[in-house]
Amino acid sequence: MARKRFSDEDILNLLRLIEVELSSGADVQSACRKVGVSDATYYNWRKRFGGMAKSQLQEFKTLEKENIRLKRIVADVNVAEWNDRMPAARSNIAMRLPCACVPAKEVPLFSRRRMPAPHSYPLRRSS
Repeated sequence: MARKRFSDEDILNLLRLIEVELSSGADVQSACRKVGVSDATYYNWRKRFGGMAKSQLQEFKTLEKENIRLKRIVADVNVAEWNDRMPAARSNIAMRLPCACVPAKEVPLFSRRRMPAPHSYPLRRSS
């Protein structure tokens, strides 16, 4: 069964319909069944949007967008600070650690030597 995605405005409308059903004396399961959602979905929606009006929902969305924007700014500043403080350490690490992201000519020759696999070593028997 395909999952149905509701917009935030639709969720508010459905929550209002369920609240009307509940105020008329219906139980939660039957009210949710009339609307077409599970009672777990109703409780999740009520936890997230409970008591919210449409104007509050718009304010909530703008605050979420602002929060995402500010988190990105802080992350960019932290990365820039780290890059300013640690250029020598990064190049040192790149020279010592062979990996797929570092070109082979930057890795010293001794670290490119191939070591035999552990199972190819002769096994010793303990006496």
